[in-house]
Amino acid sequence: MLKPYFLFILPVLAMLAVGFLAFGGGRTHAEEPALHEKIYVVTTTSHLADMAENLNPGSLRIESLMGPGVDPHLFKPTSSDIAKLKDADIILYSGLHLEGKMQELLQTMAKEKPALAVGETIDQGHVLAGENSPYDPHFWMDVTLWQHGVEQVAALFKEQDPRHSAIYDAKSEDYRYKLAELDSYIRSSISSIQDKRKVLITAHDAFRYFGRAYGMNVVGIQGLSTESEAGLRHIQDLATMITDQDIPTVFTETSIPKRNVEALQEHVSHEGGRVQLGETLYSDSLGPKDQIEGTYIGMMMHNTQAIVQGLGGTMTAASTALIPVL
Repeated sequence: MLKPYFLFILPVLAMLAVGFLAFGGGRTHAEEPALHEKIYVVTTTSHLADMAENLNPGSLRIESLMGPGVDPHLFKPTSSDIAKLKDADIILYSGLHLEGKMQELLQTMAKEKPALAVGETIDQGHVLAGENSPYDPHFWMDVTLWQHGVEQVAALFKEQDPRHSAIYDAKSEDYRYKLAELDSYIRSSISSIQDKRKVLITAHDAFRYFGRAYGMNVVGIQGLSTESEAGLRHIQDLATMITDQDIPTVFTETSIPKRNVEALQEHVSHEGGRVQLGETLYSDSLGPKDQIEGTYIGMMMHNTQAIVQGLGGTMTAASTALIPVL
């Protein structure tokens, strides 16, 4: 079933398709660089792979180590993953201790080849600290910080592939414009939720940047890393909060098991309250590549719709600039 935010852009898609065919569909296969001639870019997360694809002038071969539903906090690279990193011309990783099991490996690789920890390019004043860790690594939940990352990655690509500098500039400008539209869409939609219900309770503490950017109180059942455990007392306190504030919905995440959220739901029921499980959110990974949620923009639109509808708000119509590339 098509998402509501996607229905209104079908006519636009049709016009784009006609225009694409009329002009021959762009570059032919004969004009594409041979596979061995392309710059091999390896990313840790699917978010970063999508960012790189939005900047790709056709001279990059991009591969993500982590696919849909993979938890980067717990990810351990296989021998084939390590081989890909060794073969890579450029490595992009999130940093801020997101890839906890790979930290030393990535730092070693950075001494041998261009490797960018995108989250660590953010001004320190904008990086949130964790409750029991120096950094909250989930910076992509604030679209303006993701825009900053786009600028840094585009600069690295231009440095390593200078013959396509003008294309990187154009693609970066176009993508950052779409992100500005996305940021506006999220702000407008979230503002429709009643203030007392602007409480986002999720499986783990991945949405604090989202909460700071868009005016929500965010509470994770687990901590910043999925290695942490949800204590019984914490779950009981959350159940009381939900009952007292009449919060209608709590949310699971695609990369996190549901058991803690379901345990919270049971505690609310025991206290005489009721809370529903909202549509599953994407946090540490994107959705499948053949779905809207397989893009960063599509993921953020999906999350916004799920949160707004789950907490009783009203969706804002999305700009035509937000047509995800499928």
